[in-house]
Amino acid sequence: MCRYDSFTGLRHGPQVVIKKNTFVMAFVSMDPYTYRYELDLLKELRSQNKAGCIFVVRPQMTADLKALADDYIETLPGGEKLDDQYRVPCDIIAPQLLGMFKSMALGLKPDNPSQDGVINRVVQGVKIYDINQFKRTGEFKVIAG
Repeated sequence: MCRYDSFTGLRHGPQVVIKKNTFVMAFVSMDPYTYRYELDLLKELRSQNKAGCIFVVRPQMTADLKALADDYIETLPGGEKLDDQYRVPCDIIAPQLLGMFKSMALGLKPDNPSQDGVINRVVQGVKIYDINQFKRTGEFKVIAG
């Protein structure tokens, strides 16, 4: 299963699918208040021996996180400040590489995932609408596609 959920939302159901062989990738916040809740959940997963592997992605790691994580990536180890809302370009590298290498290990071809053409590299049949026109008039005007 691959799923996004907030750390607090995980406790409301999705946590049930985490088993001893589950790989958990945690994108941990730099906000001190949010971090505390996320740290508590990771401690819970570790103490209950629920996850097979806890992999943490964060700009800077703390000693507490290093103790909980089986492995981790510091995206900004030099101590640079970056608000959570701007982290996606840095954070996305880890899961993208993981997906690529796992696909290759399974004998798949990440650059050509659909040999039979079901999935196209170039999205087809999608229309792009003029957002300004919609905001002004409520009408959809096709500008591409």
